[in-house]
Amino acid sequence: MESTLTDFVRVLRNAEIRVSPAETMDAARALELVGYTDREHVRLALAATLAKTIDDKRYPFPLTEVWG
Repeated sequence: MESTLTDFVRVLRNAEIRVSPAETMDAARALELVGYTDREHVRLALAATLAKTIDDKRYPFPLTEVWG
């Protein structure tokens, strides 16, 4: 799943959402805690760890592009 998260971070960066290496590590840890089976938990964990602004949080995290 680490490569999937890396791909997802790449999608965010391509959408001009800044994501630091430390935030990527935070997201990986959050995903370890919530697991990958509940799509909404995954979305919330990623939004909590990767979004910095209210606008970023409103961005519809493109889970379908990465998690299909």
